Amino acid sequence: MSLLSIDSTATSFAFQDRMFSVDQISRNGNQFINRLSLDDEQRRELRVQRIGLFIEGFLGLETMLGRVLQIGQRWKGDRLVACYSSKLSGGIIYDQMTSEGLVPFAKKVPSSWTVGKMTFTSIEALPRFRKEQPEGVVEAVFVLDSNCMVHHARTMHRWNGTIHDRPGLVSNFLADEAVSDLEPLLIAMTRQKAMAIETIKMARMYNREAWYYCDGPSIAISTPL
Repeated sequence: MSLLSIDSTATSFAFQDRMFSVDQISRNGNQFINRLSLDDEQRRELRVQRIGLFIEGFLGLETMLGRVLQIGQRWKGDRLVACYSSKLSGGIIYDQMTSEGLVPFAKKVPSSWTVGKMTFTSIEALPRFRKEQPEGVVEAVFVLDSNCMVHHARTMHRWNGTIHDRPGLVSNFLADEAVSDLEPLLIAMTRQKAMAIETIKMARMYNREAWYYCDGPSIAISTPL
């Protein structure tokens, strides 16, 4: 099955600025709150208020990848960035894209590559992102984190003795990519449920004020007419 057809609920619409829509739910997942449509106004509001999206309940990395690929290929706005959570997951993602002819074969996975409007990168490569991808404003950053572990990695030691703060790399990238004081929208995708995660602590680590909790399988990706 093609990644671009995995659990797809794409719909046509008359407006060109909606990235996707998704069910906003309560943190415990028991209550439907709103159908959140990420049009220009809604995305701006989230960015102004520094609210991220915590999108839960994916089956795994492949399902998340199918979603972000569809978003990246249909979106007509500014650049989107997808950060994979580990070297292993980056290799899996690149191999799957290679098998579908979306990217060329490479013996070594590149630090970043682009499909449609979506640029894929490791978290560790974010500080040199602009050297490799110099053009384009970043609208949103997706963190593909199946086990929701990236925000825990704050005290990893590098070979040279320095401290490796992975959520800090993400939050610094968001700050560096701000335009007119508006940072890109942060979207965390995971198979975990919010109730199993210290989400307030996680928001602070990413320098967000709060999360909107959303149901991953409910994502509908818009297809411009």
